[in-house]
Amino acid sequence: MSMTHANLHLFPYRTILRAGILAASAVFIASIIFLAPQAAEAAGNTYYVATTGSDANLGTSTTAPWKTFAYAIPQLNPGDTLILRDGTYNGSNSGFPAINCAVNAKNGTASLPITLKAENERQAFLSGNGAVQVVTMANCAYWTFDGL
Repeated sequence: MSMTHANLHLFPYRTILRAGILAASAVFIASIIFLAPQAAEAAGNTYYVATTGSDANLGTSTTAPWKTFAYAIPQLNPGDTLILRDGTYNGSNSGFPAINCAVNAKNGTASLPITLKAENERQAFLSGNGAVQVVTMANCAYWTFDGL
């Protein structure tokens, strides 16, 4: 058997092998396109609260923040962030964050927690007199407190 004859004899197997590789590649590419993980859920909204705000405001900017935690907390959804503007929060100006996910608040999720965050670290003071707790939370999951 000559070399030319041997190469001709293997030609159909090479063609089948190439076709198999192409088919496997097409399946792989299709799985990337059609089975790729869905895009992550969009992040939530950012809201603001300030001792000088108003609950009649939209709460969506530093110039139109909400005033009270009693109003702000029920507005928050998974992925949302509530920014506490600099200032001293007490029972007489904005109240305190009393968060109960069975009554007045929602739970966050593992991928979309609800966040309460100081606009500037340690510049939003929750000032109590010892008679009441300044932050309470019950029946909630996936809430984050940052910079308070």
